[in-house]
Amino acid sequence: MSSLAQHILTKANQLPEGGVFSPKEFLHLGSREAVDQTFTRLVKEKKLLRVGRGLYTLPLQGRFGTRPPSPELLLAALTEKTGETVVSHGAA
Repeated sequence: MSSLAQHILTKANQLPEGGVFSPKEFLHLGSREAVDQTFTRLVKEKKLLRVGRGLYTLPLQGRFGTRPPSPELLLAALTEKTGETVVSHGAA
């Protein structure tokens, strides 16, 4: 595994469940192309989950396999990261 991928996974493991991060946070480690390619490879290897355009999170390992983080925690992290307000739909 490349050192860039190790840095990304180390940062991801330090975040709480549902914590999101973007490739922009790792541009000091390499070129934009190298960072984007590393994120793409980590998603294909199922070591990261793509939440949205330019936003990634770490999947959780459970005793029944991998699972995405809790939706409530993920939405809280997204609202903190993007600064947008998220409200539930009226049908909910």
